[in-house]
Amino acid sequence: MRIDHQNLWDLVLQRSQISPDVEILVDEQGRRLTFLQYRDQAEEMAAGLQELGINEGDVVAWELPTWIETVILAAALSRIGAIQNPIIAIYREREVSFCVRQAGAKMLITPGDFRGFDFGEMGQNIDSEIPDLTHIAVSPENFPSGQKKTCNRTVPLQKMS
Repeated sequence: MRIDHQNLWDLVLQRSQISPDVEILVDEQGRRLTFLQYRDQAEEMAAGLQELGINEGDVVAWELPTWIETVILAAALSRIGAIQNPIIAIYREREVSFCVRQAGAKMLITPGDFRGFDFGEMGQNIDSEIPDLTHIAVSPENFPSGQKKTCNRTVPLQKMS
């Protein structure tokens, strides 16, 4: 079966309808997520991000581990129509600051402390240097969340050629 999609969110929607109970993600702690759960959690996270001021066309930079929530974030940002700027986790303040400035990011999302490095402090330092940037430090337990019904993309995305 061919699934037509223009972006990640279209794919998530279609897969959640075709195979809602099929697992999409399993992490090292044994947490499991079905396509339907993935869609629902992405919608909640998208609503939370919109409550924080993220809208279609906004650039969101993120430097996160390979958590289930990171995959949900990618779908949530696609749901909103935001532009994602993922940054590899080996980068530190100088490189991350450059990436955030170059992309014109409105928000930077990092973990707090992770594997012996304080990404949260690094993000705060970058936030203090760049006007109009909002930094949030997250853990798997505290990603943005809101009511699914409040998430709304006002204009359909155009297919890129």
